Parts: sequence; C-alpha cells; structure tokens
Amino acid sequence: MIFPYDNILTLTEKKLTKIKDRMLEVELFIGEQLEDLTNDQVLKAVDKKYGSYWVEYAKELLDEFADEIRSTRIADSWGA
Repeated sequence: MIFPYDNILTLTEKKLTKIKDRMLEVELFIGEQLEDLTNDQVLKAVDKKYGSYWVEYAKELLDEFADEIRSTRIADSWGA
C-alpha cells in the first residue's frame, strides 16, 4: 500500500536531486568560465545561463575558491 507521505517524500527527494545536480552544473560552469573571465563576468554569465537565483550561489563558490587560493599561498609562503 502506498501512503500519501511516500509520494511526498519521493517528490522531495526528486527536487533535492535536481537542485544538487544544478549546483554541480553551476560549479563546473564557473570553473570553466574562470579560465577566461573575471569574477564579475562569471557572475553575469551565470545569471544569463542559469538565472538570478543561482548568482548568489556562484558568489559563494567564488569566495570559497578565493579563500582556498589564499590558504594555499599562505601555506606555501610558510614552507618556502
């Protein structure tokens, strides 16, 4: 027997999977775009391709990436 709760859970899982997939897609897109574009240009490209909803997520990813670069540079300078 299928209960309505089971259908809700399945729909929620499908939505979460779709969001996770889109997050990964945006992350990969940003990585590709950073080779040729500035951060501001990347944000505009994300807005154009995925919509304004994903721009904030893109900003967070760019901030994380910048933090990783800073941490790597600091660690490298200590080891030099």
